[in-house]
Amino acid sequence: MSQVIFETLNLSGREVRIQAGWDNPTQCYYLTITSESTGKTLWDCMYQLEILGGRSPKGFWDQVKVGMNCAFQDLGIELPEGFWDQLEPKKGNVIIRWKKNHWLETEI
Repeated sequence: MSQVIFETLNLSGREVRIQAGWDNPTQCYYLTITSESTGKTLWDCMYQLEILGGRSPKGFWDQVKVGMNCAFQDLGIELPEGFWDQLEPKKGNVIIRWKKNHWLETEI
Protein backbone atom coordinates (compact mmCIF):
# COMPACT_ATOMS: atom_id res chain seq x y z
CA MET A 1 0.00 0.00 0.00
CA SER A 2 1.19 3.49 -0.72
CA GLN A 3 -0.01 6.46 1.31
CA VAL A 4 0.53 9.97 0.00
CA ILE A 5 -0.21 12.49 2.76
CA PHE A 6 -0.20 16.27 2.97
CA GLU A 7 -1.91 19.05 4.89
CA THR A 8 -3.07 22.29 3.29
CA LEU A 9 -5.77 24.97 3.47
CA ASN A 10 -9.06 24.68 1.60
CA LEU A 11 -11.13 27.52 0.08
CA SER A 12 -12.56 28.36 3.51
CA GLY A 13 -9.06 28.78 4.94
CA ARG A 14 -9.42 25.68 7.08
CA GLU A 15 -6.67 23.09 7.37
CA VAL A 16 -7.41 19.75 5.73
CA ARG A 17 -5.50 16.51 5.53
CA ILE A 18 -5.30 14.61 2.26
CA GLN A 19 -4.44 10.94 2.19
CA ALA A 20 -4.41 9.15 -1.13
CA GLY A 21 -2.66 6.14 -2.58
CA TRP A 22 -2.72 2.69 -4.06
CA ASP A 23 -3.91 -0.42 -2.23
CA ASN A 24 -2.40 -3.62 -3.65
CA PRO A 25 -4.81 -6.18 -2.12
CA THR A 26 -7.94 -4.44 -3.43
CA GLN A 27 -6.22 -3.12 -6.58
CA CYS A 28 -7.67 0.35 -6.20
CA TYR A 29 -6.73 3.96 -5.63
CA TYR A 30 -8.26 5.74 -2.66
CA LEU A 31 -8.68 9.34 -1.51
CA THR A 32 -9.69 10.61 1.92
CA ILE A 33 -9.89 14.28 2.84
CA THR A 34 -10.52 15.21 6.47
CA SER A 35 -10.84 18.44 8.41
CA GLU A 36 -7.88 18.85 10.77
CA SER A 37 -9.94 20.85 13.29
CA THR A 38 -13.00 18.59 13.53
CA GLY A 39 -11.72 15.25 12.24
CA LYS A 40 -14.79 15.15 9.96
CA THR A 41 -14.39 13.30 6.67
CA LEU A 42 -15.03 15.73 3.81
CA TRP A 43 -14.40 13.29 0.96
CA ASP A 44 -13.85 9.53 0.88
CA CYS A 45 -13.69 7.46 -2.27
CA MET A 46 -12.14 4.28 -3.64
CA TYR A 47 -11.43 4.13 -7.35
CA GLN A 48 -11.93 0.46 -8.23
CA LEU A 49 -9.90 -1.16 -10.92
CA GLU A 50 -10.67 -4.28 -12.84
CA ILE A 51 -7.52 -6.28 -13.46
CA LEU A 52 -7.07 -7.57 -16.98
CA GLY A 53 -4.09 -9.88 -17.30
CA GLY A 54 -2.45 -8.24 -14.30
CA ARG A 55 -2.54 -4.75 -15.84
CA SER A 56 -4.96 -1.90 -15.34
CA PRO A 57 -7.30 -1.08 -18.23
CA LYS A 58 -6.13 1.63 -20.59
CA GLY A 59 -7.43 5.02 -19.51
CA PHE A 60 -8.06 4.03 -15.88
CA TRP A 61 -5.37 6.39 -14.55
CA ASP A 62 -7.01 9.30 -16.39
CA GLN A 63 -10.37 8.43 -14.80
CA VAL A 64 -8.78 8.40 -11.33
CA LYS A 65 -7.24 11.83 -11.92
CA VAL A 66 -10.56 13.27 -13.10
CA GLY A 67 -12.39 11.89 -10.05
CA MET A 68 -9.80 13.14 -7.59
CA ASN A 69 -9.55 16.52 -9.31
CA CYS A 70 -13.31 16.97 -8.83
CA ALA A 71 -12.82 16.59 -5.06
CA PHE A 72 -9.85 18.95 -5.00
CA GLN A 73 -11.70 21.58 -7.03
CA ASP A 74 -14.90 21.27 -4.98
CA LEU A 75 -12.94 21.85 -1.78
CA GLY A 76 -10.54 24.43 -3.24
CA ILE A 77 -7.41 22.39 -2.62
CA GLU A 78 -4.17 23.15 -4.41
CA LEU A 79 -1.90 20.17 -4.95
CA PRO A 80 1.80 20.17 -4.13
CA GLU A 81 4.23 19.77 -6.99
CA GLY A 82 4.66 16.14 -8.03
CA PHE A 83 1.49 14.87 -6.32
CA TRP A 84 0.36 12.74 -9.28
CA ASP A 85 3.81 11.15 -9.66
CA GLN A 86 3.67 10.03 -6.02
CA LEU A 87 0.34 8.23 -6.54
CA GLU A 88 1.66 5.69 -8.99
CA PRO A 89 1.47 2.15 -7.56
CA LYS A 90 4.52 1.42 -5.41
CA LYS A 91 6.12 -1.88 -4.59
CA GLY A 92 6.00 -2.52 -0.88
CA ASN A 93 4.39 -0.41 1.82
CA VAL A 94 5.37 3.24 1.88
CA ILE A 95 4.20 6.53 3.33
CA ILE A 96 5.04 9.60 1.29
CA ARG A 97 4.65 12.99 3.01
CA TRP A 98 4.89 16.52 1.67
CA LYS A 99 7.15 18.41 4.09
CA LYS A 100 8.97 21.69 3.61
CA ASN A 101 8.37 21.75 -0.15
CA HIS A 102 9.53 18.21 -0.98
CA TRP A 103 8.34 14.62 -0.73
CA LEU A 104 9.74 12.25 1.94
CA GLU A 105 9.26 8.49 1.50
CA THR A 106 9.27 6.09 4.45
CA GLU A 107 8.80 2.32 4.35
CA ILE A 108 6.23 0.94 6.77
